[in-house]
Amino acid sequence: MKKIILTSALIIFSQFLFAQDVKSDSTFVSKSDTTTRTYGKNKPIEVIKVDDKIVQINIENKEISSDEKVKTKTENFAHWSSFMMGMNILTNETQGINFENADYWEIDPAKSFSFSFNFAEKKVNLFKNYVGLTTGLGITFNNYSFRNNYMLSSNADTVFAIIDPTIQYSKNKLKSTYFRVPLLLEICTSSFDKGAYFSAGVVGGVRLGSKVKREGKDISNNSFKQKIKSDYNLNTFTLDALIKFGFDDFGIFAQYSLTPMFQNNKTQTIYPLNFGVTLEF
Repeated sequence: MKKIILTSALIIFSQFLFAQDVKSDSTFVSKSDTTTRTYGKNKPIEVIKVDDKIVQINIENKEISSDEKVKTKTENFAHWSSFMMGMNILTNETQGINFENADYWEIDPAKSFSFSFNFAEKKVNLFKNYVGLTTGLGITFNNYSFRNNYMLSSNADTVFAIIDPTIQYSKNKLKSTYFRVPLLLEICTSSFDKGAYFSAGVVGGVRLGSKVKREGKDISNNSFKQKIKSDYNLNTFTLDALIKFGFDDFGIFAQYSLTPMFQNNKTQTIYPLNFGVTLEF
């Protein structure tokens, strides 16, 4: 009789241990909107429901509150890292596009573009992720296309252009490159990456290089290409006013230079205007 009881107890105890081992391999524990799953020897995964979205986070032997996970998701979402493409226009002191006695600055906007690669960003939240200050890093490449076969030249005192009747240009551009840092006030309609946004502020820049690029044919119909590097009396430092708004990863922008394009008294006073579209990274 004792053997029968002992055998039965061992069978029940072994089934209990087996059940515990199976349970440890696959558990599903619910706690409010947070669910923890473990699979075999894998690390536990915590599933969180936030604004009707499911977020999975790996956990390594420590408990993380739902508030901390939401903060990780929203603490630094900005709208600077992006690719920007825009059209360039040169304006005078009164924001017009005509230049008396210097019509070579009346460039062709259809062939004058800028391309910006903004590759780093940082946002300081003022009110959750809805309002904040954004900064970052970026590089801008500007192209200004001349009309009427003008040949841009410069010396220590001035910047000027003349027409060469023996040349027919297919490309005739002033190109400049700037390293830029923004300071923008940003307003978002969502605490996550989806939703509308608006940002406005200033962008400081430092010129990295500039050159004139020409391609065309001479009077003998011979093709030629020229690249002439020079500072062309461009200002080393720039400051632009920027406004930008959009939805999700797409947006539009406009920026206007607060500083003249060229050094004082070297040529006409010129303020570049640029507007176009953005694609967030």
